[in-house]
Amino acid sequence: MAEDTAPAAPEATTEPAPAESTFTQAQVNDLIAKEKGKIQGKYGDYGELKAKAAKLTEIEEASASELEKAQKKAAEAEKQLATTQAGLLRHEVATEKGVPGNLLPLLTATDKEGLEAQANLILENAKPATPSFDGGTREPTPEPKSADQSHNDTILAMLGRPIQ
Repeated sequence: MAEDTAPAAPEATTEPAPAESTFTQAQVNDLIAKEKGKIQGKYGDYGELKAKAAKLTEIEEASASELEKAQKKAAEAEKQLATTQAGLLRHEVATEKGVPGNLLPLLTATDKEGLEAQANLILENAKPATPSFDGGTREPTPEPKSADQSHNDTILAMLGRPIQ
């Protein structure tokens, strides 16, 4: 039969505890002063470097803002140029095709072919602004009736008799 064996407990090691030392306040102050001196020596020019970094950051920000302003102005100029060119092209096509000025806002394409197609469609479906006159004969207007005759016709119409 197998015997139950419990795991062996780790052996306790007995290391000697570090010796406690006590320092006087003067010794602690000396140690702190030495460490402070080392750190100050290591970072002695920190204030000067910090001032230089701040000045560099200021110059970069000023430079960047000038660059951003110039880029913004260039973008606005390009946008205005594109708008102007599109409007000019729209007016050229409208004039060329004979599109009335009140229908000009219907031309919305951005290229010449698209504008011409829109202009043709507008002209095909637009009502003429003035009625056309074919030059044919017209019926003359009847002679106006006298007041007495008009009165008599009204009375006869009310009585249901034919008007003469």
